[in-house]
Amino acid sequence: GEFVGYDGYGGSGAGTALLFTPDGKHLLAPVRQGPGGSQTPGPDGQPAKTKFDPKAGPGSDPDGRTRLVLWEVATGKRVRVLGESSEYGHSEAAFAPDGKTLAVRDGNDVAMIDFATGKQLRRFAAEWGTLAFAPDGKLWVGPACHDPATGKKLTAVAVGKAACALSADGRVLVTTEEGKNSALVWNLPPR
Repeated sequence: GEFVGYDGYGGSGAGTALLFTPDGKHLLAPVRQGPGGSQTPGPDGQPAKTKFDPKAGPGSDPDGRTRLVLWEVATGKRVRVLGESSEYGHSEAAFAPDGKTLAVRDGNDVAMIDFATGKQLRRFAAEWGTLAFAPDGKLWVGPACHDPATGKKLTAVAVGKAACALSADGRVLVTTEEGKNSALVWNLPPR
């Protein structure tokens, strides 16, 4: 199949949030070109302009900004644009345990998006780091835990830029710091 209107965006610094929905029926991917735009060069060497088919789903805007778009896997149809556009791209996304909310990294901010409507609910500044939801719905951004409803930082286990992985039960957090050749394992208290 083919994702109609997908422009293949996702190169260096482009914002590479590619993520299946928890049910596996949809895919999130960033789009930079305008409605139906293509990165395939035309006869003049510039990207070819193709007309977007409105029956294929919502298009993006021709402003050079990046949007996160939801596609139906079975049909390739664009379902909706999620959240607000980004100048540099969405580098990561994660679903809340209930599947109703999506956290998206956009530069130094994290945007919380209502998955059903695609509307941004709130946006807050957060340290750089991998996004991971705990089973209780709290959002880990690298080494810091945030309340996704307010963006308030609740706790932190380390300082600095870190990638993280959270166990399925939310009891163990592993962090790695940029430029260091080690990983730290954190036993988190039960909530």
